[in-house]
Amino acid sequence: YIQDFIIAKESQVKLHFVTGASSPLAGRKDLHIEDLLGYPFLLTEKGMSYRKILDAKLAQLSIELEPVLEAGRTDILSYCIEEGNGISFLPDFVTEPKVREGKLVHLDVADFDLSIWKQLIYHRNKWLSAPISAFIEFVKDHEFIW
Repeated sequence: YIQDFIIAKESQVKLHFVTGASSPLAGRKDLHIEDLLGYPFLLTEKGMSYRKILDAKLAQLSIELEPVLEAGRTDILSYCIEEGNGISFLPDFVTEPKVREGKLVHLDVADFDLSIWKQLIYHRNKWLSAPISAFIEFVKDHEFIW
């Protein structure tokens, strides 16, 4: 929290391990992180928000992953795991459309209940033009539907 900023809207977003619907892990319940380690991981780049949260949790468990692919674009990661047996760790707002289509599945991994905050913020002491105000209202109405 920083007093110079106004939070126009925020919501908590779950993070899940995801894989393609045809993966042998799809549909399995009560998985443990150790069950996933034999599969290729496709992750966001080291230090990026979702990856940083994952790495911190894994460090608590003394586990380090060596992904086969690191990319900054979550759409590329989603497409790649949809087409193969890889696993990624992404927020629901990225994966939910493909989960609804039946192309991706969230993995039920015990003791991995992680989330992030999706926020729309702006500076308290900056003038907001009419177009910027309209943009803020649009984002509030259309990007916080999860």
